[in-house]
Formats: sequence, structure tokens, C-alpha cells
Amino acid sequence: MIERNLLHDARIDPLTIDGTNYALTAGTSDTSNSNEIDMRGYDSVVFVLTVGGITGSGTVTMAVQNSNTSGTYGSGTVDRIGAALTLTGSANSNRTIVTDVYKPQRPFLRVNTIRATANAVIVGMVAIRYNSRDTPAAQGTGAGSTGASQVLNAPTPSAT
Repeated sequence: MIERNLLHDARIDPLTIDGTNYALTAGTSDTSNSNEIDMRGYDSVVFVLTVGGITGSGTVTMAVQNSNTSGTYGSGTVDRIGAALTLTGSANSNRTIVTDVYKPQRPFLRVNTIRATANAVIVGMVAIRYNSRDTPAAQGTGAGSTGASQVLNAPTPSAT
């Protein structure tokens, strides 16, 4: 039995960037909110936003918002937790923005993403809820869930 592995006490969910799409083609001026996640049953979550090409002086900003009530968030910086993180310019193309939230004070979280100035592509985003209070953590099913996973314990390399 494997006692220490990420999949045992974590749930990995792809998030929609704007509530509908899992990726966004090049865009220059939009503000999007992801679908929310429910943190009840978990102590922590890591949000990973993958950014593709950024043209010229384009920017991609990511911030996390929280709420006591599902679907109810303030506008702007209301309900934001932590700092907004920004990638600027083509030198920051093909990178990730990562925010780890430990023991959020409110049960519902979502990611706010802003693209500005010049074209920027958002490749995808995942939420990894971990420190499950009910292990093993149940993985989601259907669209917007982990499609396949495995845990390898001291795997033997294949012959070459």
C-alpha cells in the first residue's frame, strides 16, 4: 500500500477560465471568472494557470476570490485573497502562474483572470485541492474532471 502520494488526498480538476471554456485563444482586453470550487473537505488548494504566447506588452493577471455563499462574489478586489500575480510581455510567454491557498477562511473559491494591452493566450487552468479530510479523495467524473490517473510505486523501468 502506498501511504504518501498526491492522488491519495488530492482532487485535481480542470477549471473553465471564463465559466465556459477550458482554454482562451489570443485576446487583449477581457476579465474572466473561472467556475468555482468547493473547499469543504479540503484544507488547501493550488491553482495553476498556464499561459501560452504573450504578444509585445500584453499582460495576464490572476487573482483568487473567496465567498461564503456559492456563486456570490464581489466585483473588483472585493473578496480577493492574496495578491494578484501578473505576467507581462513576450519574455513571459509559455509560463505558469501558481497560487497555493492554505486553509481558506471561506468555502468557495474561484480565479479571476485579466488579459490586457496586447494578445495573450491562456492554455488552461487546474485546481488541485489537497489535504483531504476524507481520504482517499474522490475524483470527479465526466467533463471537467481528471480523465485518467495512476500511482506508480517504485516502478521497474522497461527494457530498452
